[in-house]
Amino acid sequence: WQQRLDEQKANKARFIDYLRDSMGPNGGRIPSRDQNGEPYCWMHSGVSGMMALRAMQGLPYADLSAYGPSCKIKNFRSEGGWGAEGCKFLADNGCPTSKTWPQQSKQRSNDNAATWAEAAKYKLIEFYELNDSDMKAEMITVLLSGGVIVTDHNFWSHSVLTCALESINPFVTWIHNSWGDSWSENGLGKLEGSKAIASDATAMFSTSA
Repeated sequence: WQQRLDEQKANKARFIDYLRDSMGPNGGRIPSRDQNGEPYCWMHSGVSGMMALRAMQGLPYADLSAYGPSCKIKNFRSEGGWGAEGCKFLADNGCPTSKTWPQQSKQRSNDNAATWAEAAKYKLIEFYELNDSDMKAEMITVLLSGGVIVTDHNFWSHSVLTCALESINPFVTWIHNSWGDSWSENGLGKLEGSKAIASDATAMFSTSA
């Protein structure tokens, strides 16, 4: 594990090392998603994961909108959920962009055939729920194997995208939050120790091209 992490850092191979700052609009930073006070963190985590994987796969930037899948699952209600629920929807139905479902919109008129035809172009292809009996080891393995993780944290009552490993001992991870770029380091932050270990987690490995 340590050797592989050292190699990733030396080769700047992690999402946070350069892809996040170069695979966004016009070759700039990928903007953080922003749940804007709605309890939709569980879906924003997965959509952030889709955007990270697209960058890692060398695919062009797409302004994916997490409100569409959130509203569809919860029938436009302001309700919480969990990461695996969001990932399954993204695999089955895909995610629309802001072109057909504007960011932070809860307009029912967005829910139409054209929106979901576009969403079908952006699907989660490969994902796995992790085993909470050995969560830390599984998280390390995913992050060192080219994946990202939707992590639900009971201590925080919040879901985030764990997108990179910073340290094994002590255990420190990088997360991409869904509170906009004004949070922490342009939307990225670190969790350490037991707080970095998810209560529930879903690993994401690839999206449709």
